[in-house]
Amino acid sequence: MNKEQVQKAVSDVEKALNPPDPAPESELARLRRKFCPPEPGKLKHLWLKRHREDEGYDSVTLEIVERYKTSGMSGDEWRFSTVVKVWWKGLLIGKRSYWKMENAVRYIDSWMTIDQELMLDDTDRKIRWPTEEDRAKYCFQPGCRELAVSTYRIKTEYGPQGEDLAERDFDLGPKVRRFCKKHLRRGDCDKEDCDDNYEVLEGPGPGEADFRDANITESGFGGVINI
Repeated sequence: MNKEQVQKAVSDVEKALNPPDPAPESELARLRRKFCPPEPGKLKHLWLKRHREDEGYDSVTLEIVERYKTSGMSGDEWRFSTVVKVWWKGLLIGKRSYWKMENAVRYIDSWMTIDQELMLDDTDRKIRWPTEEDRAKYCFQPGCRELAVSTYRIKTEYGPQGEDLAERDFDLGPKVRRFCKKHLRRGDCDKEDCDDNYEVLEGPGPGEADFRDANITESGFGGVINI
């Protein structure tokens, strides 16, 4: 054996004796292992059910970006464009540049809907919608950026009009939502998203919610939150 072959053999032995640490278990994998382990011949597993008001993104920002263009032929000057950024839980999931703010405001809807269906996955203008692995980490309250501390099982699913969906669905495993300390209390108004319709699987329950900085207001006519 020459020197290179000996070094390779030694390296292979060292790798065999010191295997790399296994990749850490994801939060989604931990939840499924703990609350719905796989069973032979069954398709059941744990499902993360989004809140009805969760649209897949919670913030869209528009900002003017500047650059100083230099050219030996046409001269130097400041150039401007408008960048639209789409956010979810404080994470940037998509962006696109437009020539002017007016163009961005006019075409942002088509970019986020029709254009997304036509784009290839590898284009830089494609919105990277949150995955199940992403969702498992965070509070399911729309707009909240905090990590979840509790896992709730939904006892009965209801439709948008309050209809019971139990008879329409096959039992494919528990459906859960996760919440941070502030949003543990769900109230008693909504039929599905309410304290009585949740079973606490892990973590603190509704009685331990931290409401110190919550926006609490009396009910009023209409459904718009004034800020």
